[in-house]
Amino acid sequence: MPKQFYSFFVALLCAFTAKAEVTYHFDEQSQVLRVSGEGAADDGGYRSYVRSVILEEGITSVKNGGFNAAYNLQNISFPSTLQSIGNLAFNCADLRGSVTVPSSVQSIGDSAFRDNHNLQEVIISDGVKSIGAKVFYATYNLTSISIPDSLETIHESSFISVAPQKIQISSSMIEKFLNAMGSLQNVTDFKCTDSIAKCKKVLRQLGYENLIEYVSFGGVRVKKRFYTIQEAEALSKKSGNKFKLRYK
Repeated sequence: MPKQFYSFFVALLCAFTAKAEVTYHFDEQSQVLRVSGEGAADDGGYRSYVRSVILEEGITSVKNGGFNAAYNLQNISFPSTLQSIGNLAFNCADLRGSVTVPSSVQSIGDSAFRDNHNLQEVIISDGVKSIGAKVFYATYNLTSISIPDSLETIHESSFISVAPQKIQISSSMIEKFLNAMGSLQNVTDFKCTDSIAKCKKVLRQLGYENLIEYVSFGGVRVKKRFYTIQEAEALSKKSGNKFKLRYK
């Protein structure tokens, strides 16, 4: 191989390797860790210090135990390229407020968010297919949960010990969610994402008639515009809501 071609090949290989490498930048003053590159991420050795983590576009997974016992970690930002969250990924961290799992994620591993006592809201985006065992175990202050239709597998212990007040879910997912949690007795805000009538029917069949009064429509909001009578009737039938007609 001629020398110039060999040099070009080595340079190209090095460039590709550098691009694929995951890099870590930790700001000591703000205690923010930025993880960039392509591939799987962990705490990069900053577990004891990090307060906030930003996983940038290109990161495809969080390793098993990636931020396990990161006791000071309060905030996490996920990229749209993320495909999986490993077992014990954020176990015993101190995540607070709301966490949104992006639609690009296929699976959430066992105990991934376990023992995050200050986590209050979890939004699992439509696209996530699998939630492992005890993912939200002992997240005692988790009061709001959004469940997508895309979930194919919810382990029976995924939400054990969780007692949410607000649920956003479709009628087809209610029973599957109940099997992973055991009770909806504390719910006072039940957002149905498909049909109010269907959700009420399922709740009645499962013996949760006391929740029917809390059911309201929580689907995609329709932009305000004028509808024909036929369109309004079709929307009413689909959502279970009664639309008021105004003539103009």
